[in-house]
Parts: sequence; structure tokens; C-alpha cells
Amino acid sequence: MTITVEDLQFYAAERMTDNADGGGQMSSAAIVSGASNQIFDDISDVDRAVGDASIRKVYAAVISANTDKYLDAGVVIFREPADPSTSVLAFSTGSYYDERDALKTRIEQTISRGARWNGWLWGQHLTGQRVAVLWQRPQEQLPSSGQRLELVAKAGTVEQYSQFLWITRITESLRTRYDDSGAYQVREVVCELAEPLNAAFTGPEPTRADPVVSTQQSLMYDTRYNAEAVPLHGI
Repeated sequence: MTITVEDLQFYAAERMTDNADGGGQMSSAAIVSGASNQIFDDISDVDRAVGDASIRKVYAAVISANTDKYLDAGVVIFREPADPSTSVLAFSTGSYYDERDALKTRIEQTISRGARWNGWLWGQHLTGQRVAVLWQRPQEQLPSSGQRLELVAKAGTVEQYSQFLWITRITESLRTRYDDSGAYQVREVVCELAEPLNAAFTGPEPTRADPVVSTQQSLMYDTRYNAEAVPLHGI
């Protein structure tokens, strides 16, 4: 008995949500071809204004009653979304059990730490903030919109935790500071973030000379894209 197109079916995961436990094992709920909101929710006005990343897990299955082999199976994205502000990528972890937090971690593994960035976090930043204030020398290159930096919290020489910052918008200005030797300038860089800070970070106040790296409570790093970590497939 030949395997037909009707025998090829997508199934939803246990929890089709963007909560931390979204995903999970395959359910018995078939995804209906051509029906709206079978995988993703509608894009809300808030998501359209500030951006959002939605991760959903689906399963492909052959539901024929026989044991014929289905060779060269694959999943392909053929068309772009009609909304020009929306993009879709597909990837596989090979797991039948992982949830959204694990999927998110796998995606983030495509970004790795690079060289230390020529700038510093400015002052105390609290959990939940969506803005990071940095300072740097006026002659240094500014971060750009869309750039990702890694912010690392330290206790002495021990790294405690870190977070990748996705910068969506920056504003900058020159600030004049004073010390015993007189006036000097630093550049203040206000970075709006795609995601809020998930922990508290504290950076040094601006100084005429660069702070001693080994004594800082937080450090900034540039990032590199590692395409081999998790292959992401578009059209």
C-alpha cells in the first residue's frame, strides 16, 4: 500500500504556548492545513510595536497503517509571511521531550562571546529593566541597533551569571565629568533592549582612566555568530 499525501501529518506539542514549559511531547491534536492560529497566535499591537520572538514545537508524522518506508523526508518553508515585519525560521533539536526554555537556550547557543567590548555598564541596573546605560570613550565606536552584547556579572575573579543583550535602539550624548585634574568627557550610551534584564548588574562610574578589569562587578563583551551550533533554516 503506497504512502500518500494524506498520510503525512503535523501534530501539535503538548503545550502550544510561549510559556517556559511550552512544547513537550507530541499530542494527538492534528494541525489542520490552511486554518489560522494552528501554530502561532495572532500578532498583537504590543508585539508589533516592541517586537517578539515566538517559539512553537510541532511534530511531523506518517500515519499510514502499513510499515512501508518513507524515504528522504524533510520540512521546507516555501513562502515568506505576508507581513513584511515578520520572519519565520525552522530548526530541530532531535528531542521528543524538550520544552521552550531548552529550545530558547539552543537558539542562544548560536551567539558566543567575543572580545571584551570597549565600554562599561554605568551604575546599578535592576532586574526587569529594559534599558542599559553604558559609558565609553568619545573616540570609540558606538554599538548599533540590532547588535548583541554579553553582559557578565562577576564576584572577584568568579563569573556569576551573564545575559545576552539585544539592542533595539540607542541614544548617545557627550557628558563632561570632573576630577582633581579638571574636566574630561565620556560618551553616555542609552541602549533599549528587546528583553528585560533577568538579573541585577552593577557597573563602575566613569573615570578619566579605564577601570581595572579584574576588580569590576560587571564586564561587557562583543559577540560572534556561530552558525554551526544550531542550523536555522529559512526559505
